[in-house]
Amino acid sequence: MISAYWSRPDCVKLLVERKADSTLKDKQLPGKTALDIAQYWNRAEVEPLLQFASTPAPPPAPPAPRVEPEPTAKSASIADKADSKASASDPAARPIATRARTGSTR
Repeated sequence: MISAYWSRPDCVKLLVERKADSTLKDKQLPGKTALDIAQYWNRAEVEPLLQFASTPAPPPAPPAPRVEPEPTAKSASIADKADSKASASDPAARPIATRARTGSTR
C-alpha cells in the first residue's frame, strides 16, 4: 500500500510478480486496498498494475476429448504396388534372402 501511495511502479510490479495479496485492507485507511489508494490519489503509473493483480485468473480449460482413430482397411498405395511389381519381375530387386531361396544369381 505504501508503494501505491508513493507511486512506485517498480515496487508494485515486484510485489505483483511475487504474488502479494492485493486484497489486503489498510489499517490506517479502513477498508481501502492498494488499488483504492492508487485510484484515490490518482497514481496512474501503479493503478494498471494493481488492476491486473486484482483480476482473477481465468479457469483452466477443460481437457480435450479423446479421439480414437477409426480402423480402416489397409490398402496398398500406388508406390507400394509399383514396388511389388518391380520386385516380382526383377530378381535383382528382391531382397538377398529371397534370391538365395529361388536360386537366382546375378
